[in-house]
Amino acid sequence: MRINRYLASYSDTSRRKAEELILQGQVKINGKRISNLATIVAQDDVVSVNGSILYPDQHEHQYIVLNKPRGCITSAYDPEGRSTVYDYVPKLRERLFSVGRLDYDSEGLLLLTNDGDLCQKITHPSHEVRKIYQVKVFGKVTQGILRKMEQGIVDGKDHLKPLKVKYLSELLNKTWLEIHLLEGKNREIRRICEYFGFEIDRLKRVSINNLSLENLKPGDFYFIDKKKLNILLGFDKKK
Repeated sequence: MRINRYLASYSDTSRRKAEELILQGQVKINGKRISNLATIVAQDDVVSVNGSILYPDQHEHQYIVLNKPRGCITSAYDPEGRSTVYDYVPKLRERLFSVGRLDYDSEGLLLLTNDGDLCQKITHPSHEVRKIYQVKVFGKVTQGILRKMEQGIVDGKDHLKPLKVKYLSELLNKTWLEIHLLEGKNREIRRICEYFGFEIDRLKRVSINNLSLENLKPGDFYFIDKKKLNILLGFDKKK
């Protein structure tokens, strides 16, 4: 196993952060500092980070599916004293982190885990993991605007281009849309809607590939095992 994947699998860090630790010279194998991201870890190698040895057998991966309510943040701590998603799940020995963020006013499907390798797979566009959102905006969205949304926009240095934008229904002065993303840049859906002059009333993530909210109420959660999760995410077919 490559060293960056090893660190992501057996420590509380993502693969990207693991690569930073390696390049900063904070990782050793059998007491020797390494800097090559392609270094392979053998079964009997001893890996340490900042002097702390990693023991794969004692590190247990946990996976929690949460229906994030509006009005809480995905960070573990907020200096403003607002509630966080961690107020809704059990306190575990393993430190969990959220896979992909939902901002304070957004809601819906959120996966919490300490599996950095899985987090990398879900969030990196090369794995083509589809995230589907239901979005309610103020005003009427015409078919012409829907087509322009799908064509994408340039906002600053970012090219924001949804995989799909679908009309769902229309209320008196609001419209429900379904928006599909593969990557999900910072505030991407809100920035696209703002570009076309639409204020968002509700933004809800409803699925990540075949992992969905089903009948999970806001604030409720459940544990899921890795095998079932990989099947729902489609990773059992992507070795």
